[in-house]
Amino acid sequence: MDTSQSHLLLKRPVTVKAIVTPRWKEETQQQLQTQLNQVDNQLQQLEMQGQRMIAEIQKQTIQPPGPQTAQQMENVQLQVNQRKNELLEQKKYDASAVESGANARTQPRSRPGAN
Repeated sequence: MDTSQSHLLLKRPVTVKAIVTPRWKEETQQQLQTQLNQVDNQLQQLEMQGQRMIAEIQKQTIQPPGPQTAQQMENVQLQVNQRKNELLEQKKYDASAVESGANARTQPRSRPGAN
């Protein structure tokens, strides 16, 4: 066995303690809010793309739509819904991070030599 390519990976939970300053908290909340807004925009774009795709399928088919066309439209809707669920989960995670950040206790930072 070639020991130069050997790896040992240990996983262990680690508690990280940090002083949350008001400035850091505000910056973090702004970043998370920006992420939430981006997810909202992605959801809107996804919805519009899905509607356009279904409308395009409907335009290209004869009326009434056959089973193959209905299946295509259903597949598009399923894909849209799946991606929507992923984005909503991400949004829920980001929103909980914003909320937990709002509940974090902030401590004023002491100046060096202020004691």
